[in-house]
Amino acid sequence: MNFDAAFIKKDDVEFGIFATTMDVLSNEKEADNLITYCKEHILVGYQVVLMAQDSQDIPHYYGKQDLVRLLEATNFNTINFRRYTKP
Repeated sequence: MNFDAAFIKKDDVEFGIFATTMDVLSNEKEADNLITYCKEHILVGYQVVLMAQDSQDIPHYYGKQDLVRLLEATNFNTINFRRYTKP
């Protein structure tokens, strides 16, 4: 399984951002399920925020509101996403 993720440490808060699609973000149940899966199997030990870019490459976030607000105040271009592989 390949996925793109980033890890953020800001204001003494550390969490993971998992890249997904706008379809997932627009379906609250599916987004909640993906966050749970990520926390249990992929980004273990981290709070998780989902991120998707729309057709104009504008990032949208889903997750705990305090983390989402923190990301919305962050320049997206400063977030270093990496491609990961999980067997």
